[in-house]
Amino acid sequence: AGLAAARFAIPPRGALGGRDDAEPLIEALEYHGRRLDRAWMLAIGARCRSMLLAAQGHLEAATRMAQQAMSAHESLPMPFERARTQLLLGQLQRRQRHARADAAQKSPPAQAQVALGGDLVGRERRVGRVVIIHGS
Repeated sequence: AGLAAARFAIPPRGALGGRDDAEPLIEALEYHGRRLDRAWMLAIGARCRSMLLAAQGHLEAATRMAQQAMSAHESLPMPFERARTQLLLGQLQRRQRHARADAAQKSPPAQAQVALGGDLVGRERRVGRVVIIHGS
């Protein structure tokens, strides 16, 4: 009953900063899932590992782990656990899109656009043209 209940205990611990407490539970799920060949333990362990990685700021690794969890869910009759994993995967993918957009805004071309008076790429995108700006 201990490991079955871990799927409910790990996410709050990780979200509330108790990452040190979550790590041994995740490792136990992963280890026993492999040892006993239990797909549900592997799926839940991968999802929880994904949450831990995301909390540490490793979004790409967290997304890969969530995708691994989704693969493990394919053979399981656990629709609510699958839905929880799908929700996590969607959140991670959205966070990655935001991170990429933030990085693009900090790029030298984006900063130059702001210095020149605005969002030139956005304006040109709306009219459907590509404009090449030559510097002097």
